[in-house]
Amino acid sequence: TLWVDVLTTGLSGDITGIHIHEADAGENGDVIVNLSAGILGNRVQGMVTGADLTDDIVNALLRGGSYLNVHTEDNPGGEIRGQVYRLY
Repeated sequence: TLWVDVLTTGLSGDITGIHIHEADAGENGDVIVNLSAGILGNRVQGMVTGADLTDDIVNALLRGGSYLNVHTEDNPGGEIRGQVYRLY
């Protein structure tokens, strides 16, 4: 199970979409996880489990080959982006 808890501040508006994409730092990639169902204002909470959490997704997350992209109305292509890295 992948637990997600993202808190944002200073965006141009409310979060309209949030996704995990597969790509190395500085590159663009395809969406591998849609987290938009968990949007609560400027926070996103949720989990990905079961068949939705494939080995490929887990491996991309563990090796730093994925990024989080947060979308707003003013920036539909993504207002902020952050590479996902293992903490431990």
